Amino acid sequence: MTLTAYDILGISPPLTFNEVRKAYYLYAKQYHPDVYKGIDAHERMKNGNLAFEAIKNNKQFTVEEKESVFPFYGTRTQQIQWINNYLQSGKSVSSISDEIYLALLVGQQDTFSKIWGINELENMVPREVKSKVYRAFPEYNGRSLKKKCSALRWCLRGLNIDAAIKKAQIDEQTYNHQ
Repeated sequence: MTLTAYDILGISPPLTFNEVRKAYYLYAKQYHPDVYKGIDAHERMKNGNLAFEAIKNNKQFTVEEKESVFPFYGTRTQQIQWINNYLQSGKSVSSISDEIYLALLVGQQDTFSKIWGINELENMVPREVKSKVYRAFPEYNGRSLKKKCSALRWCLRGLNIDAAIKKAQIDEQTYNHQ
C-alpha cells in the first residue's frame, strides 16, 4: 500500500487550509527531532514536511495562507525572516508557539556561536539592543548570563530583539529542565 501525503499527516480530504495546517503542526509537534527521540526522527519530520508541502501546493490556497506556516525545515535565515515578518504584521511575540522558537537551531555552526564572552557580544550590538536584553534579564548569575548571550547572538543573526529574548527564555527553560 502506498502512503499519500494525507495518510502521513493522518487526515482525509477535503479540508480547509487551517485544518491541513493544524494537522501539520500536530505532526511536527509529535515528530520533531527535539521531541521525538526515535532513530527515524529526521526522516519522519522530513516526510511530514514533504506531505504538507504537497498538499499545500496541490490545493488552491491563497498566498497569505501558504506563507502563514512556519518553515520548520527551511534554512535558519528563512525561519528568522518568517518570525520577523510575522511580528512586523502586528502580531505579538507571545503568539508564536514555543515549538517554533525551539525549531530555530544553530548547532555551533556560525560565527556567533563561537563567541562566548558577553563583552564581545555587547560590543557587536547597538546600545538599545543591549539595554533591552539587560532589562529582560536583570539578574547577575550564570543562568542570566547564558540567556543574555543567547539573546544577543540571536539578534546578531538577525532575529527581532523581542523574539530573541523569548527564544533565550524558552531555550533556557527547555534545555535546563530535560
